[in-house]
Amino acid sequence: MSEEILKKWKKKAMIIFMKTGLIVLCLVLFSAVIFIYEPAAEKLGFLSAVLGMPGVDVKYERKYSNSSVSLGVKIPTVSDIIFVSDDQGEYSTPLDIEELISVAQMNVNSTKKGGTIIEQSYTSGSAYTGYKDLWVMNTTGKTLDLSALYSEKPSLSVDSDKPSILIYHTHTSESYVMLDVGWYPSGFSSRTDDCGQNMVRVGEAIADELRKAGFNVIHDKTIYDTSYNGSYQRSRAQVERYLDMYPSIAITLDVHRDALTTNNEQTIIKPVAEINGKKAAQIMLIAGREGSTITDFPNWENNLNFAVQIQNKMNELYSGVMRPLFHCYRKYNMDVTPNSLLVEVGTHGNTLEEAVYSGTLFGKALGEMLRDYIST
Repeated sequence: MSEEILKKWKKKAMIIFMKTGLIVLCLVLFSAVIFIYEPAAEKLGFLSAVLGMPGVDVKYERKYSNSSVSLGVKIPTVSDIIFVSDDQGEYSTPLDIEELISVAQMNVNSTKKGGTIIEQSYTSGSAYTGYKDLWVMNTTGKTLDLSALYSEKPSLSVDSDKPSILIYHTHTSESYVMLDVGWYPSGFSSRTDDCGQNMVRVGEAIADELRKAGFNVIHDKTIYDTSYNGSYQRSRAQVERYLDMYPSIAITLDVHRDALTTNNEQTIIKPVAEINGKKAAQIMLIAGREGSTITDFPNWENNLNFAVQIQNKMNELYSGVMRPLFHCYRKYNMDVTPNSLLVEVGTHGNTLEEAVYSGTLFGKALGEMLRDYIST
């Protein structure tokens, strides 16, 4: 080989070496940026994808709003990131919530106490009527045949291949405390537009379990309560749009949280149950009724049947997590389909972790119950 040819090969080798080094340097710098600015779960996902790390089983999703709809309400942005842990074995706290808890714990010693949070379990009692493990808080004055309701099936057919379940949040900004310490901070605000900490986060836990069960779910993340007045009218307008777009929707769930206080509203009550050794926010279903001042609610009886069957399945799988079903002269937006309910997950005294855990349990139970209603 001549000296001239050798020089050409050395020059080519040097160019290849420099290009390879530049690529490696870019990867290192990019990794550093990821580690500085991104949450822990996304770091792991990035390294797993780039380096092929074994044993890292984390997935994350960026949640987008339905930006094509203009209702004069605030829309969550792309920066709202919700982490979904894989359903393998026992439930573990999602990584995004662990991160929020860690931040709150670092600041807890410097946080001024605002008031007390007390725990309460609502299951049965003289204020309710019951049959077996089904308990109802009935404020209508009308007698319910609970023995018949217990076994009566709702009129429901679900096409799992098409959008069949709509989850939305009329009071989207309702939120929770972050730490289970028995008190809430001074100046505590029980509302936030952060979709990683408000009702959207709980709704996504429900939606995720339903999707795992094979159902096609629409989760509307629009914030309807930037102004509290008129929020039900705004959410209804959007729900009706969805029903027009997807006639296959058979179920709508308006997911909220409750607010319970005592001692002149200075003490917050958190309804709580222990499920598999872990605290869960108690859930209350609301099933309205036509009568008194409530009109144009022809499907209320089917809604009630639907609510009872969900209550039964939750009691079967996760005894204690359900508060008595609330039957009242209310409509809200429960008249939009024959299987529309309002779901209250805990109160502002529960932690976000407890509420998301309950959302996960609710999604699992509802998914199992709906298997009997899949159209063939």
